[in-house]
Amino acid sequence: MGKANNPFKSIFSYALFCVGLLGLSGCAASDPALILQSGRTVGLVGLEGRWVGPVSPIGPTCGPSSSGLMNIGNGEFAFDPFQSTVVIRGKVADGRLNGALERIGGDRRLVGIEFGAMVVKAADGAMTIEGELVSGPCRWRAQLHRG
Repeated sequence: MGKANNPFKSIFSYALFCVGLLGLSGCAASDPALILQSGRTVGLVGLEGRWVGPVSPIGPTCGPSSSGLMNIGNGEFAFDPFQSTVVIRGKVADGRLNGALERIGGDRRLVGIEFGAMVVKAADGAMTIEGELVSGPCRWRAQLHRG
């Protein structure tokens, strides 16, 4: 009595070999896991997702430049323009973003900051969000791209 040939063993080996080749050929061109591991979000619907970019003062006495972070979803946004010191919340409608934040300052006075922006599409289809922050005499320019 000899060993019987198992047809599933050869089919399984062949399938495993094909999947391995497919995986290697896919990795050679581009690793699909890179986007998932990078922390970046993929915009599936319009503006939804994460946006990042420089926030630069327009006036000389308005502080240093920083990197802003915005999250957009369900027609609303949350924008952190100064690296975790304030978060401005607002609405997105027809390619325009508008939001404001009011809080009590160090001297117990009300301090406000407003943000207005619009979506700009380049000829290649890439989108940016370009806007301006205003608080008292200070202004900052923000230019955000998908991050």
